[in-house]
Amino acid sequence: MNPRFRSSLLLLACTSVIFCGQTLPSEAAENRFQVRFLKSIHPQPFTGRVYLIFTRSGREPRLGPSWFQPESFIARDVTNWQPGEVLDFHPETADLLSYPDPLAEMNLAGYRVQAVARFNPTDPKIGTAPGNGFSQVIQLTGASPALNPPLIIDQLVPEKPFTETAWIKYFRMRSPLLSKFHGQDTGFEASVILPQSYYQQPRRTYPVIYSIPGFGGDHQRSLPQAPIAEQNAGG
Repeated sequence: MNPRFRSSLLLLACTSVIFCGQTLPSEAAENRFQVRFLKSIHPQPFTGRVYLIFTRSGREPRLGPSWFQPESFIARDVTNWQPGEVLDFHPETADLLSYPDPLAEMNLAGYRVQAVARFNPTDPKIGTAPGNGFSQVIQLTGASPALNPPLIIDQLVPEKPFTETAWIKYFRMRSPLLSKFHGQDTGFEASVILPQSYYQQPRRTYPVIYSIPGFGGDHQRSLPQAPIAEQNAGG
């Protein structure tokens, strides 16, 4: 074989191997999304934070991200976002927040996504805080981002009613200082768990134990169905 021809074949083979080993850029890697909210659920312009939450699990994405099994999400802050106005999320978006990687590096094929608008700024929960807006769930296929349907925030998280029992009562106290600071009526909510002897001694004064839950817990978290025991056998 002609040495020059053999060298050309070798060069061609090496070029092919290197080319095939590279990751080719694709439109899917750009991860572009569009979000808007309906005037029917929030008639005023919105200033706050908007999230896109992703999951591979069967639950709604807004029910995460979990403290102990975190998944990908992105967010951006908006000012005077108008009802019906399209909000873009893409790798070039200024001040885009993302976890665990930049949006451009996320491989989201096979994930499900849901948009959440934090209309209720006083509740620490994102996807389940009463009054927050959320969209339908969209399945991401990994095809061209142009095929991703827009995420339309058209639902509100409903209020969670507090169910009182003989031993559990609801308490709310308005805070003048917090109301002045936030410019709206703000207060504290609590569940009161009564002691065993309360109904036999309604005029008795009892000491109080204050329990403040962590990890986003609130006054409706893990309520017991029995009164507080007044004797501690453990000492």
